[in-house]
Amino acid sequence: MTGWHEPASVTELAINKARQDSLGAELQAIVSNAAAACNLISHSWAEANNALALKGFEASGTELRVLPPNVVEALRREMGPLYDELASQAAQFRKVIENYFVFKQQHDVWARASEQIWHSELRDA
Repeated sequence: MTGWHEPASVTELAINKARQDSLGAELQAIVSNAAAACNLISHSWAEANNALALKGFEASGTELRVLPPNVVEALRREMGPLYDELASQAAQFRKVIENYFVFKQQHDVWARASEQIWHSELRDA
């Protein structure tokens, strides 16, 4: 189940770049497509099964709650300084977080025009 700590579920493939580059184009495509298929299959499985899993949690007595707005605001307020601190300590973190926020800004345009409208206005129509 995703949440503040995990806004998305993904799978990863770690592969030695030199080994990947030494493969022929056909084998590189096979590795790439196998990784993409694994990600798609696992995401689809989670989408199909998460509601049932939540019912199981509830049946065992777990109380499901949404974070209250004041907690979400506090998390948002603390994120920036924490990311800045981590970026100042690790170049790789800085590279990843900078690229993530560039992508997020671009993707948010699409999300506001599509997914947000679907979830807030059309889904239950």
